[in-house]
Amino acid sequence: MHCAVLEIQDLTTTFETSAGNFRAVEGISFAIEPGQVFALVGESGCGKTVTALSIMRLLDPAVDIKGRVLLEGTNLLLLSDRDMQGVRGKQISMIFQNPLNALNPALRIGDQIAEVIRAHGDRETQAIRRRSLLRTEDRASKVWEQVVELLRRVRIPAPEESAERWPHELSGGMRQRSAIAMALACSPKVIIADEPTTALDVTVQRQIVLLLEDVRRTRDVGILLISHDIALVAEFAHRAAVMYAGQVIECADVEQLLSSPLHQYTQALLACVPTLDERRPLKSIPGSVPTLYDTIVGCRFRNRCSISEQQCAETMPRLCEIKEGHWVRCHLV
Repeated sequence: MHCAVLEIQDLTTTFETSAGNFRAVEGISFAIEPGQVFALVGESGCGKTVTALSIMRLLDPAVDIKGRVLLEGTNLLLLSDRDMQGVRGKQISMIFQNPLNALNPALRIGDQIAEVIRAHGDRETQAIRRRSLLRTEDRASKVWEQVVELLRRVRIPAPEESAERWPHELSGGMRQRSAIAMALACSPKVIIADEPTTALDVTVQRQIVLLLEDVRRTRDVGILLISHDIALVAEFAHRAAVMYAGQVIECADVEQLLSSPLHQYTQALLACVPTLDERRPLKSIPGSVPTLYDTIVGCRFRNRCSISEQQCAETMPRLCEIKEGHWVRCHLV
């Protein structure tokens, strides 16, 4: 049994707005072992990305984040801003959903990757921090060699030429590969991949998944995969947690979760996935996700659930372990 490289304990993130407090994430707990892919699944707006940004401490300082985020035993929520800067990119990295927005349009790809290396490098590396990597005298530097090697590793063709390009000159797949190269620059222990295949065609999606799988296998990196793509989760992840309205409502090994889902929402979510069986009608989940501005009493899924009872409206169900390693938040399971 491996020790967890990243452990999230009772993570709660609250935004203060003019309409009231918005608790986007409430009581999230899970752990990721080295070399393991853990997936967060759910509808848009359920709190998946906010969970990732809370772990990375990339939200506004005014946002209230409670709980514990343990990276090899160190609680990231207790670190100073300066210490946290030393963790981001070096020990834990994030691949953002839209690389065109995540990449700096005013810097060439090579300079952006080099920025990560310089930020966490030795004195010699940091000495050229503010100089462009593309200056002639810097082409012989070890930073340039690392950038080219990273681009080659993520299978970008002509890595030397690609390093000189601007983000808008690259295709969506190449931009995502560049973002992955930045995430790998300092050999982190954990990578957070926030819907890394969104807006990419099927062929490129497959290439990105194989690339992340190669990274996980060869470097023993723990990966937090955020996705609403059930097929991707089924192929790539080892364990998964299903989120709904800011809470984890079911968590289990992927094979068990997909073959024997226990929560009504998980069952409904899987029923929405298209299949090759033409006889099975494509289903949808009635109703909509409740607003978290209101004080919600009872189960948050009860108004969309087909088997809800009186107790579902009166008491919030706890996340309980029904089978070994299989946790469910439901009164009726």
